[in-house]
Amino acid sequence: MKDKYAVYDYCETLIDSQTANEFAFQYAVKRLDFVKKIQAILFLKLRIFKRNRKWLLLGLLKGQAKEDIESFSKYFAEGWLVDHHNKKLIDDLNEKKDKGYKIIIISAGFGSYIEAHNRFLGADKIIANEFSYVDGLFSGLICGDDCHGAEKVRRLDSSVGLGMIDLKNSYFYSDCLSDRPLFDIFGKSFLVVKSEIIAYRP
Repeated sequence: MKDKYAVYDYCETLIDSQTANEFAFQYAVKRLDFVKKIQAILFLKLRIFKRNRKWLLLGLLKGQAKEDIESFSKYFAEGWLVDHHNKKLIDDLNEKKDKGYKIIIISAGFGSYIEAHNRFLGADKIIANEFSYVDGLFSGLICGDDCHGAEKVRRLDSSVGLGMIDLKNSYFYSDCLSDRPLFDIFGKSFLVVKSEIIAYRP
């Protein structure tokens, strides 16, 4: 028997901002040297860096110890992320849990802080970008491809199995039309626009 799921994007859906940029920026400003702090500010503020901002900011963390990144992830989750909940979507998630839906968060953000934050959300599974470490130090890269667009469908299939999901009667929520590959396979898809939940129309 197939299970019913409620699947949520994370940034600007469950959380009201782009979390990957904010995580790397805050880490750099709070824990790295002066030069990297200045670089982080420039990467975040200047439009010329917009296209590659996420990866430029993340690259500043190269060489950081896994335990330090995990410690900061917990700090970030319990402080900044909790203060940036999208209440309407969090309420929806809790309502779906109460009705027996299995909950998945799928994101191009970073699993380290989403997993730490999940103690406030209670999702059954997190699918996100994972940091790559070499000898306990961050390589500056993620494992595999960015969890974005069609890659989200592939990750969902490999992690849960699309054949195990009652897609017709399951829900998907996202703020971003780059998630169209997921919008198109769920029977109940909703676009999140400034915290408002709107039925998706292709």
